[in-house]
This record gives sequence, C-alpha cells and structure tokens, in this order.
Amino acid sequence: MEKSTTKYSNKILSVFLKIRDAFGSPGKKLKGMNLQEGFKILDYGAGLGSHAIPAAECVGETGKVYAADIDPVFLQKIKEMAINKGLGNIETILVDNKNTTGLKDNCVDVVFCFDMLGYLNRKNGEQDRLIEEFHRVMKSKSVLYIDSHRLTKANIISTVTGQNLFKFFKKLQRTMVFDRL
Repeated sequence: MEKSTTKYSNKILSVFLKIRDAFGSPGKKLKGMNLQEGFKILDYGAGLGSHAIPAAECVGETGKVYAADIDPVFLQKIKEMAINKGLGNIETILVDNKNTTGLKDNCVDVVFCFDMLGYLNRKNGEQDRLIEEFHRVMKSKSVLYIDSHRLTKANIISTVTGQNLFKFFKKLQRTMVFDRL
C-alpha cells in the first residue's frame, strides 16, 4: 500500500512542478543570482531538476551541480534529462532522512533550497540540521538562496540566521539570499 501511495504522490507532485515551471520559469529565477562558469552548486530538494538543469547550463563544463533529493525516482529523471541535454556536469545525491548530502566540507559556491525548508519539522531540529549541513558544505564566501511557499519571510530569516551560521543579505522577488558566516 505504501509504495502505491508514494507512486501516486510522486505523480501528483510531478504534475504540480510542471505546471509551476510553465508559469514561472526557473531559468528566470537563476538570472538574478550571478551564477558563474566553474561554480559548484548544491540544489537541495532538486525534485525534477527544474533549477538543477538550467544551473548546470550556467556553470558550464568546468562547473558542477549536485542535485540532491530524497526521492530516487526524481533523481533518475534528472539523470535522464541531463543525458538528453548533453550535460555531464550534474551529479545526483540521494539524501538520507538526516538531511546529509555526503559532500566534502567547503566544496560548493552556491546552495539552492527552493520550496523545501517548510516541509521539515522545526521542533525536532530537522530545519536546524539542514542549515548546519548547508554551512558545512559551503565555501567561506558562498551564497545560500532559499524560498518557501510554506514559510513567511520572517520564518525563513529566523530559521536560517538562528544559529549564527548565515547572515541575511537581500531578497530577490520571493527568494531570500544569505551569506555564509
């Protein structure tokens, strides 16, 4: 029963993401982010690759995008899209239930966390552990981009800055931008 429920949920989420992307191009969202050739990017909660694919095009062959998600079906779809687009600079990461990526310390220039943070439980520390993981994998002068339809701007800022690992920098439309401390 659980597997069929998960498959059904994945299909619904896939349809939702495709509709969302049709109305709000993820590529447009990335244009204001000053992504550069050679950057290493972590797209946490990558879903169907809506941001990972255009990010991989932005960072070029010398860059890398780590598309991390808890759903192996989504990660397989990202791999297929990357192959179809001739992108060899995307690596998928199956995230465990502790929100760890398995990446080395200080290895990424940018982290995306879009429509993901609000799904984690703040009371049991899931959000804090994720913020700690982002800090661990980010280089010293890295940037964290977060948005969430489930959280207010104030909630996002207090969650991300609460451990003094990040400083709020600015807002780009719906996306909050943080500097790593």
